[in-house]
Amino acid sequence: GEGFTAENSPPVWGYQIAVAQYAGFWPGCSPPRGVQMLRWDPGTRSLKLDWAQPEVHFNNVMTISAGSSMLYGIGRGADCVQTYRGLDLATGREMFSLPLDKSKRFVDSGNTHALNDDRSIVFGVSQGIARLRPTRP
Repeated sequence: GEGFTAENSPPVWGYQIAVAQYAGFWPGCSPPRGVQMLRWDPGTRSLKLDWAQPEVHFNNVMTISAGSSMLYGIGRGADCVQTYRGLDLATGREMFSLPLDKSKRFVDSGNTHALNDDRSIVFGVSQGIARLRPTRP
């Protein structure tokens, strides 16, 4: 298929670890999709699947927020649009989806994201830094 599959620096919070398909530095319009949340079980010394979200493509180093209880990331959405999303940490349900642009302007090829006190999100892109600001308080 288009691109390739590899884990891209999975974030860890407590016993949880998030993993996603990765499609390289310039993902095409139909990259491999899938985000999973696993939990370490110290009793059995094994990983257990908490949830799987097969429809979402994240191509960055995902960011976990304990404050919002969400997993944040960016990747290709419908019609090849770069889309910023927040997934519920407990269920994987999509809490929000923000379509950004079809161009390479918002392609994030593997950066972590800064979640700021003013609720803005800052991340690196190939042309510099992107900052998303909320439109509502």
